[in-house]
Amino acid sequence: MATDCYCSLVIRHPEEEKVKEAYLAFKNGNLLQYFSPMEEQPAYATTWDAWDTNGDIYDMEQSDHVTLNDIRKDNDAYELHLWFCTAWGPPTNALNTAVDKGFTIDLTWHLETNELFGTQKNKICVEKQGNLVEDNGDIDVD
Repeated sequence: MATDCYCSLVIRHPEEEKVKEAYLAFKNGNLLQYFSPMEEQPAYATTWDAWDTNGDIYDMEQSDHVTLNDIRKDNDAYELHLWFCTAWGPPTNALNTAVDKGFTIDLTWHLETNELFGTQKNKICVEKQGNLVEDNGDIDVD
């Protein structure tokens, strides 16, 4: 059984249509495929190389309340907040590809074991080990 990686993602793009497309891909459970497409049905080795995780997103229930109306204009970009899981780790490579396509991303993630967690802002990743402590939505190291 895979270890769940809980992800909180903010995506931004100067074109509202691109954020809408990402939202629709998210709702269909193929956000990573949208950011970093693979021609055939992805297999484990392929997705690990392309996305840094085993398969696309799942467990999007925390985002059930998110709709197209939640896309907001923030300065010169449109943004949307999404919550989901991936298997074994964050989808770093898929998000790097999204950045290459003009998206700005802010990701906060932690493994279900709380022993490994981190952030990714665009292509800059910070990974930490320790005991994860969540307090009022903030993430700190104990």
